[in-house]
Amino acid sequence: MRISCVQYTAEPDIAVSESRLYPLLDQAVQGAAQVILLPECALFLSSTHAQSRLHALSIDSPEVKRLTKYALTHRVTLIVGSLIMRVNGITRNRTLVINHLGEIAATYDK
Repeated sequence: MRISCVQYTAEPDIAVSESRLYPLLDQAVQGAAQVILLPECALFLSSTHAQSRLHALSIDSPEVKRLTKYALTHRVTLIVGSLIMRVNGITRNRTLVINHLGEIAATYDK
């Protein structure tokens, strides 16, 4: 099994973070990775709790859907170090494991 760890710094702008992430995912896939690990706060990083709460993602957000679609399309497992997510009205720092079928197979709140 080939495992790849991508490393980059997320920004307070999700679009900028995604523009850094997806080329790295493509590079890992080209290297035949089957499991790809992403960093903590993979899509959004802010120094304030207010900004984190404002930009918290839901499980059905377009950003999460893009990650699940990527995993399915490329038949890889993504271990997302964490995303700032809103879960039952509470902001969480949540790890996602997205399997090669594009399913969220596991979560962990830090």
